[in-house]
Amino acid sequence: MNNYISVIIIAYDRKEFLLEALKSTVNQTLDRKNYEIIVVSNFNDKNIDEFILQNSIKSIYTDDTSLSGKLAIGIKNSSGNVISFLDDDDMFTEDKLEYIYNKFTDKVAYIHNNYITINKNGNKINYRNKGIDFNMSSISIRKDVINSNVSKINRLLDAFMYFSAIGNGKIIKSKKVLTYYRLYDGNTSQYYTKEEIKDNTKNIIIGYKQLYNLFDRKVKKIISSRITAQSIALHIEGEDIEVKGFINYILTYDRDGSILYKLLVLAVFEIYRSKFGRKIVNKKLDTYIEHLNKIVRST
Repeated sequence: MNNYISVIIIAYDRKEFLLEALKSTVNQTLDRKNYEIIVVSNFNDKNIDEFILQNSIKSIYTDDTSLSGKLAIGIKNSSGNVISFLDDDDMFTEDKLEYIYNKFTDKVAYIHNNYITINKNGNKINYRNKGIDFNMSSISIRKDVINSNVSKINRLLDAFMYFSAIGNGKIIKSKKVLTYYRLYDGNTSQYYTKEEIKDNTKNIIIGYKQLYNLFDRKVKKIISSRITAQSIALHIEGEDIEVKGFINYILTYDRDGSILYKLLVLAVFEIYRSKFGRKIVNKKLDTYIEHLNKIVRST
């Protein structure tokens, strides 16, 4: 399989780290003839524009304010059969694209690579989210498997890409570090208050519901488990959420009920990994399990 990679960088009203992101895509061990770089942004900047021109980077200006809209523009204007995404404040390691180029075959649909977390100053910090669909800058995907509704999605684009790949080829979760993920006040829920975390969780549920009808039954089951997990998290934190209703919702798509237990276990895992995944005491996890047992008994 002769691969050609399109690196797509989306920038909207944020210039601070874009030049670093661009330099990381130019300074690759992979021969430049095997990949292109596309920047979709809503601004002009003298230094950034000069670097783009000097390094034959494709620049697309748009007034589209939605992330998905800009992403759809980038994908539409890409020439590669493989797409690697990069947020404007993250960076690639120098061997990222060579690894992706060599790893993709016609049987591979999606690769999620490991990452190092850095702060605003570029110093390594301790943060980890092990999700296979966390961080767009760690995601590479075969272009032909991307769901055509990408422009309609306004939340959870990383999950959207992962769901697009399911059933369309091999999915690889690589332990190799190929991305620098920048974490700082203003771009992550790590700095949210408890109320903001609740609001963020509600938005995640809304996002999953938006994704639900875009995919087949297999993916719907995964999305349902995630809706349940997030809803249970809100329920435990005191929100007025009817968890039993969500489980009954799952059972609508489970003819014999055999997957219910697995989904509930996955719900615990999702809470553990996604919501409180950095460091959580066993006592907290025991509380979740106790609540889940009560839900099972009442269903």
